[in-house]
Amino acid sequence: MCVRAELLAKSADKIGSVEYLDKRNNYYGYGKLNLDEAMSFY
Repeated sequence: MCVRAELLAKSADKIGSVEYLDKRNNYYGYGKLNLDEAMSFY
């Protein structure tokens, strides 16, 4: 996974009570982007 994709995956908020396997859900992907969290890595 490239650095940008990893950053977005780490900063995403999980959606609802659905199950995330290996930090990912087949329907929602990594979840909802949390831009504030993503920018805190810089």
